[in-house]
Amino acid sequence: MGYAIRKDGQGWRAVSGPGDVGEGETFSATAPAPIPENPILAKIAALEGDVTNRRLREAALTDEGKAWLAKQDAAIAALRAKL
Repeated sequence: MGYAIRKDGQGWRAVSGPGDVGEGETFSATAPAPIPENPILAKIAALEGDVTNRRLREAALTDEGKAWLAKQDAAIAALRAKL
């Protein structure tokens, strides 16, 4: 048992395993957090979810990774300013 979590931050569904996950979803063995009611908060959560440990390592080691992380942080800050 697991969960297919939509990459666009719009929801999730229960699945029997990683093989049941669609193209626009990621698999999680643990229950996802509740979806925020505010669409801006949902976008922020999706952007923050993209900042994985691997992305953080890339940001520490490469200029491309640093640029990607700075872009994510700017997008998150812009959305928070709208709240």
